[in-house]
Amino acid sequence: MTAVVQPQRDAAVAYRAERVAFSYGPRRQSTEGGMEGWALRGVSCDVGEGEILGIIGPNGSGKSTLLKLLGALLLPQQGTIRLQERPLDSFSRQELARIVAYVPQQSSVIFPFTLAEFVLMGRFPHRRTGGVLGGFGWETAEDLRAAGQAMEAMEILHLADRAISDVSGGERQRAFIACALAQAPRVLLLDEPTVFLDLRHQVDICAIMRRLNREQGLTVVWVSHDLNLASQYCDRLLLLQDGALARLGAPSAVLQPEVIESVYRCPVLVDRHPASGVPRVTLP
Repeated sequence: MTAVVQPQRDAAVAYRAERVAFSYGPRRQSTEGGMEGWALRGVSCDVGEGEILGIIGPNGSGKSTLLKLLGALLLPQQGTIRLQERPLDSFSRQELARIVAYVPQQSSVIFPFTLAEFVLMGRFPHRRTGGVLGGFGWETAEDLRAAGQAMEAMEILHLADRAISDVSGGERQRAFIACALAQAPRVLLLDEPTVFLDLRHQVDICAIMRRLNREQGLTVVWVSHDLNLASQYCDRLLLLQDGALARLGAPSAVLQPEVIESVYRCPVLVDRHPASGVPRVTLP
């Protein structure tokens, strides 16, 4: 069932993953030659610079694991990952943070920072070293401008002086995304970024990601359980099943009824959105 459509050969590649595997516990080769106990099994894919790639699949299929590997929060136990044609593990943490920003699905803040203070932390990779700047009080005019623009984009600028512990879950989620945007990355990794948001803010977040992608060339890799949001806003979809690559390509190639029914093990209806024309998945 596996079908793969990679970026065009002459297109620049942000990420190149080759036969990547990862396990959180014991693993072994099965007698049939398969890989047992692996959260991710032999996944190969490219992410083109300036594209929005959606990672979809059932619970436990390896979506968040793959995203963490791309963010170097986990290291592959087999295979290789390259970022901008360099081995991912050759980047220093600060060097990587100037290129890649990662927003986890569930986040917590222990200390009662204000939203403005928290979003400014996204500027930390750009701090000067060996000088007087470091810790709080190091903010430059550029840092303040970037943080303010990020909060404005996420519609939380009016909450700048509020403690992050005193805002709603959706507002907190938007603060985490604003912190990532303030980081000024070239690649944005998002794990279920709309999970705590109402319908309006789900659409707003997706529209912002699309605008930044189109205007600034921001590469976005986005884990989502919402097949219709992913279809509407992603250039390509990567479908995982039991830790393996099931299909990779345009939404119209991935969101086929027989493919979705096989992977998710339930009947679905797939038609075309009346306005955008992209595939739309509903239950019968």
